[in-house]
Amino acid sequence: MNETDFNDLIDGKFPYHDRPLAVALIEQANIVSTNAMFITLEEICRPPKSVKVKAETLLELIDAWSARMDHPLSKPISSVARTMVSGSRITVPRAAALMEEIAEFKGQYAALNIVYFSSDDADDLLEARDRAIRLKWSMQ
Repeated sequence: MNETDFNDLIDGKFPYHDRPLAVALIEQANIVSTNAMFITLEEICRPPKSVKVKAETLLELIDAWSARMDHPLSKPISSVARTMVSGSRITVPRAAALMEEIAEFKGQYAALNIVYFSSDDADDLLEARDRAIRLKWSMQ
């Protein structure tokens, strides 16, 4: 299975209320790729508005994700995910700094998405940085 197939499998269909299946999907993502793991974390911390799921459940799923993810970005991005689940936002400067860290890991689009959506970027500073990172990755 590739990242696109995996994304199609869970996009808007993550089993938030079925912990064994959710954990199995996290483990499957870990086999697919690092970006697939971040795709999974993005689904956990940004559930569709049509899905009613308690923050406690989402935090437990982030814990399950964290226990299976070994990457230099896993701790800072899971921290951002926890902030989002709690209903808070990170500052634009913190988001920009994290985007710089993510830029060093080509192809981590979902990690970039998580950080991009974690802040109230009223001045579109993150939008420009996001585009620049994606362009850099496409040219490497």
